[in-house]
Amino acid sequence: QGKTVRLMNFGSQIPNAYYGARQPGMGPGQTITGYANNPLNGADFKILDLLVGGALPNAILTIPGALTTLNPWKEADANATRNLTFMSMNMGPTAINGPFTINDQHFDMDVINYRIPFNNTEIWELRNQTPIAHPFHIHNVHFYVLTVNGVAPAANLQGKKDVVLVPAGNGVVRFITKFTDFYSDSFSYMYHCHMLTHEDDGMMGQFLVLPPCEVIKDQPQNQQVSAGNTVSFQVNVEDSADATFQWQSNIGFGFQNLQNAGQYSGVNTAKLVVANVTSVNNNQLFRCQITHPQCNIQSDEARLTVGAIGLNPQRKSSLRIYPMPADDLIQVEGEFEEVEGGKLLQINDMRGVMQLKETFRGAKVKLDVSTLPSGLYLIEVMDAGRVYRQKIVIK
Repeated sequence: QGKTVRLMNFGSQIPNAYYGARQPGMGPGQTITGYANNPLNGADFKILDLLVGGALPNAILTIPGALTTLNPWKEADANATRNLTFMSMNMGPTAINGPFTINDQHFDMDVINYRIPFNNTEIWELRNQTPIAHPFHIHNVHFYVLTVNGVAPAANLQGKKDVVLVPAGNGVVRFITKFTDFYSDSFSYMYHCHMLTHEDDGMMGQFLVLPPCEVIKDQPQNQQVSAGNTVSFQVNVEDSADATFQWQSNIGFGFQNLQNAGQYSGVNTAKLVVANVTSVNNNQLFRCQITHPQCNIQSDEARLTVGAIGLNPQRKSSLRIYPMPADDLIQVEGEFEEVEGGKLLQINDMRGVMQLKETFRGAKVKLDVSTLPSGLYLIEVMDAGRVYRQKIVIK
């Protein structure tokens, strides 16, 4: 009583390659823009003084021997193992500044990265191939850490977690979880790095926990054809009784029902035929909505790539837009093909009506969006043979 307990930050003891250390990267040449301007990085400083006062009525004077009972799921009971690899789009000393990806993909609002069966027990293996640690966070569930760099977790990591720090330099964290309690075939959950600059720049994915229903036997597959050809997608179900099918398509404005395709029932195989494809169909997504007495469920998304446009159809869109949500100014960056007369950029509202149009050269352009009403918009950048699309939110 009467004494002071001081809560301290010992930044001088934080190892390299962690935020808050004196050196945020694995080597002296790796630094983050503006990092050295923060005097707290790598410093020892007081956070809070706690003054011990007199005992209160009904004071708690003993600590229970056990606060809760831990019952981790067994690795042998896992239904699936998922591998997530963290990477940087840059190389060398600049790799520490990102942008960072998960499995070489940026977050896409229109792509469900995983569809997870309800009650699945899963092991997630997180591998960090970047020069800085990433705190990984998952929605919907808590998990038990199995190993960190092949070693059993320390005592402070042995309870249920929803965030875990994945060390830099090919560090690996493995955890086990079970997807119970919450599910939906349309409302997704997120997983992402919990550094704001990293998740806002696309280091994030989303998953569905599917309702307890096993209807789909075979999912539609990605297809690649040359322009002028005909291609088909199909989905097979275990039981066709009272099941109806509706094919949907997405060309950058969200999935819409195909009015003249897939509206039928009483079959085990639902087929969609796309005739005389053109470059407009490149990267078009298709999926099938299945209504069944047991549940409503969507198939996996299948991508159509058209190989005659002269570019690698598998190359992901490289748009980087920030800040997001946007306010007055936004910057758009990417790896574009040069075009005589400049690349064309336009912003459309969600009805498809153009709101802003501009041409630019180089790898980046800054736009004034202060005149646009708040809401959801679609940015399109057109270079020598490709259209890049990405949704933005204006505050």
